[in-house]
This record gives sequence, structure tokens and C-alpha cells, in this order.
Amino acid sequence: VILYFALTTLMGSALGVTLGLIIKPGGHSQTGHSKIPAVSATLPSKEATDSFLDLFRNLVPSNLIAAAFRSYATDYKWVLTAVPGENVTSGNTTYEKIPIGTEVEGMNILGL
Repeated sequence: VILYFALTTLMGSALGVTLGLIIKPGGHSQTGHSKIPAVSATLPSKEATDSFLDLFRNLVPSNLIAAAFRSYATDYKWVLTAVPGENVTSGNTTYEKIPIGTEVEGMNILGL
């Protein structure tokens, strides 16, 4: 019985995350996005693997009291990476997406 509830909850959360990433609700209301991000700009979207890993990280919170009003979430930053000795003003730059773990406001409903 417990295995049934665990599996259906996992399948429901997987379906919700997948549909949210495919449909992207509210994504069309944002304007002014450029193709090249600014240095150290925060990305608005999450990757599916990090969403699932965040679910598992929230199963056992590091602070039980903080789990009542905060949960772990992965955020991203663009970082400019350049080869030492090359001119970055010529347009030959590379941006790298770096994952950063943060605490966000909201109930951690998975915290045990």
C-alpha cells in the first residue's frame, strides 16, 4: 500500500514537472529576452533533471524548522568564460551555465 502511494506520487510529480517544462505557462508574457545573456544574469527556467533532484533533496531537509517555510531549489547563473590571453571584445566569448543551490520561500511539503 505504501509502495503504491509512493509510486503514484512520484509519477504525478514527474508528469507535472514534465508538462510544466513542455507547456511553459506564463512564458509568453515575458518580453525583452535577448539571445546573449548578460554576464552573471539569472536564468528563468529550470532543467528537468535538476527539478527531480530538488525533489529528492527536499525529502530530508538540513534544518527541520526551516523546512516549514523554505525549500531547496537549483538556480542558474551565466558566467563568462574566456581563454587567458584572448581578446573578449572581439565577440569570441563563451557563456557557461552554472547551477547554484538556493533556499526559496515556500513550504517544503516533502520534508520529513
